[in-house]
Amino acid sequence: MLVIPAIDLYNGNIVRMVNGKKEQVITYGAGIGSVLKKIREFLDAGIPLIHIIDLSKTIDNSHENYNVFREISRNGVSQYVQIGGGIRSYEYSMELLELGFKRQIITSMVLKNPESVAKVIENGVEVVFSLDTDSSGTVRTHGWNEGQKFDLASLFNILKNIGIKEIIHTDTDADGTLSGRDLTFTEQLAKHFDLEIIVAGGISSIQDIENVKNLSERLANVKGVIVGRAYYEGKVSLKEMCGYAC
Repeated sequence: MLVIPAIDLYNGNIVRMVNGKKEQVITYGAGIGSVLKKIREFLDAGIPLIHIIDLSKTIDNSHENYNVFREISRNGVSQYVQIGGGIRSYEYSMELLELGFKRQIITSMVLKNPESVAKVIENGVEVVFSLDTDSSGTVRTHGWNEGQKFDLASLFNILKNIGIKEIIHTDTDADGTLSGRDLTFTEQLAKHFDLEIIVAGGISSIQDIENVKNLSERLANVKGVIVGRAYYEGKVSLKEMCGYAC
């Protein structure tokens, strides 16, 4: 099972936002140096994949973090990153691919312009769809500021038709709260759809990771879990994550 540490970037800093709200931001590291140091720490420990989200681009449509991405590329570690946040055009996706970010997380472009996403995939990008839902099952987009109801069967058919094989399912109500992760809806998704699923949002302890592991043993398409604030606040150690992932 994959255990994927998260680095959320806002204005060049490592942060976490409670429920995705920039008014509730917690900063864990400042500047490019802290980002590169954290990436190297994960890689040196044996972590195979790191989750990086550009919150500046997602929320403010700002390119404030682009220099960070250039430095990640220049240091030769972009191949170990799945990158997301504000990838809403074919052109921007190709810019990131040129920097070596082959694995990209895309949501709103899939929903609004699936033809462009199919073209992105044809050009070698590994697209992962981020299914961000609140507790009512509403799909959240654009930094979770917009909500829409979708027929999930139709949505998943679109994903398969354009070549997407994997999703990240985030509970937006739990994300960044350290409240724990209810896996009920994720389990329903895994049972009804044959796409691979990574769990995100609300991971608060090693028990939450163990619960995802148990689910993955029952349902082979549950591939892994993303850990954010729980790591930064010492609820889950790097050694414990490596016990599952390395």
